Amino acid sequence: RIPPYIVDFVCLGRKLIVEVVLDEPRDEALICSLKGGGYRIVRFQERDVLEKTEAVLRAILTALAEQRRK
Repeated sequence: RIPPYIVDFVCLGRKLIVEVVLDEPRDEALICSLKGGGYRIVRFQERDVLEKTEAVLRAILTALAEQRRK
């Protein structure tokens, strides 16, 4: 949880948010607010999380590594 928001997954130490996208539209105000707070957001379709789990995990690990360098 990043008050006042509830996100799917967050690594506070690296300021990385992982969102699993269903079919709802993006909340642009939420995205702008979180990015303004220094967070990087990576988004994955629910079907990719379920069907392409290894690729999703690799993308998350890459994003974590990139955040470490910042």
